[in-house]
Amino acid sequence: MAVDLGHAAAFGTVPETAIALLQPTLDGERTLVGIRGELRFCLAALRRDAGDAGAWVAFGSRRRGGRRAYGNQLSPREAEVARLTGAGRRNREIAEALFVSTRTVEAHVASALRKLGVGSRQALAGPEAARAMDGR
Repeated sequence: MAVDLGHAAAFGTVPETAIALLQPTLDGERTLVGIRGELRFCLAALRRDAGDAGAWVAFGSRRRGGRRAYGNQLSPREAEVARLTGAGRRNREIAEALFVSTRTVEAHVASALRKLGVGSRQALAGPEAARAMDGR
């Protein structure tokens, strides 16, 4: 079966197309050798539409629980540690105030410095860092 973009539109969403193309092989009606093109098409389409949450829900996947990823933004805890660091507090003082280990504070400080693109603890007290910590 040759696959083109018009063929995909006939099934609706990308996951529905992937299922329609791959189901005959799973049912034993076709061999794996005969679907190399369909597999490439499905993989490319799924990668392209990976951000389409509706398609993934239709496909049957579900969002897993867990912590939110903050990417290049400071997490609330990193922002809190950065504020205290910018105010001149030492790692041990911050750790005691927040009931965490000094190693955890060190990791949050390093992460905040990296994410804000500054090279020193003193720079965390600057106005640019304060705006970034506020999420603006």
